[in-house]
Amino acid sequence: MQYNELSDEAKERAFESFKNREIYDNHWAHWVFDDWVERLEDVGITTSPDQMIYSGFHSQGDGASFTGYVELKTFLEAHPDVKARHSELYLSTIPFDKLSDDYAGYTLNLQRTQHHHYCHENTITLDWEIWTNDVGKFDKVMTDAEPDILEQCRGYMRQLYRELENAYEYEQSLDCFLEMVDYQDFEEDGSLS
Repeated sequence: MQYNELSDEAKERAFESFKNREIYDNHWAHWVFDDWVERLEDVGITTSPDQMIYSGFHSQGDGASFTGYVELKTFLEAHPDVKARHSELYLSTIPFDKLSDDYAGYTLNLQRTQHHHYCHENTITLDWEIWTNDVGKFDKVMTDAEPDILEQCRGYMRQLYRELENAYEYEQSLDCFLEMVDYQDFEEDGSLS
């Protein structure tokens, strides 16, 4: 049977069945992750869908986070406000800079500090190791910039979570259900054939 041939009660049952089935299928999250991998690459953050995790959507501690690498020069260029506040750090990433040409292309690690059921943005820290003639100077300018860089990364994680939540809500919506009903065969009681 087609959806429009069902009784009102069977239509309601079909929609409830759809919502319950979709709860366990998170294909929609992978679409969001794939999009975010590309967006983050544009701002100097390298990650992959398997480095992105989330829990959601209506409990304390829910959130999203990702691990990966921050390519410092690209990141600072993509975030002019952070670059302006930490110009000495930015200058250290330019190969011809007299301050520290051996900092060019340096990357930072975004790593997870908690490995249990929490996965929100506050479970991520920034780490770096550098081999240079002037470790103390780099550590000082990097330590000064770390809160701003980390907050920017955590802001992306909060945005990722909001987009995951929106995608989930859409997947559970009547609109989504009505878009797919034309491709489904139903029993008279509203269950899928």
